[in-house]
Amino acid sequence: MQESIVSNYTLVTFNVLFEVEHNASNHDIMMTNVRYLTLLRYLESLNAEIVALQEVTPKLLNMIYHDTWFQENYYISTKDESLVYPSGNIILSKFPFKNNYHIKFSKSPKSMILSEFEINNKSILIGNVHLKSGTLETAGYIRYAELVEILLIIKSNECDQSIITG
Repeated sequence: MQESIVSNYTLVTFNVLFEVEHNASNHDIMMTNVRYLTLLRYLESLNAEIVALQEVTPKLLNMIYHDTWFQENYYISTKDESLVYPSGNIILSKFPFKNNYHIKFSKSPKSMILSEFEINNKSILIGNVHLKSGTLETAGYIRYAELVEILLIIKSNECDQSIITG
């Protein structure tokens, strides 16, 4: 794991596409197991200090948690499968977490993982979210409400740097 003094760090974010896992006809077409294994090896090759993943399923969370390379190189924001069922967001970090919060939005079934770090003696807040999708007129309103909540949460936290991924 990394020391808390670094000159810079790399953050990557991926939406890992969970819908196909729940649709048997698409499961074989999208080869979920192969995609997940490929994703893990790709993330390993990137070797980023912080990784934000959206649409993580319990299956993928387990694969990450039990993978030796990830065990040796990353802290995981949650190991609780109920927080990623049927899918959710996680953050992997080479820096230790100061705090992790799982925040449910008030106007949406979606949630955000909010992780706090101290890097170079500065407070860093990283929110990982998958906003409401869809083209219905209400989807835009819900996304707006989610963003307002995110901004209010960040504004209420005193930190030196805030990053929202997703």
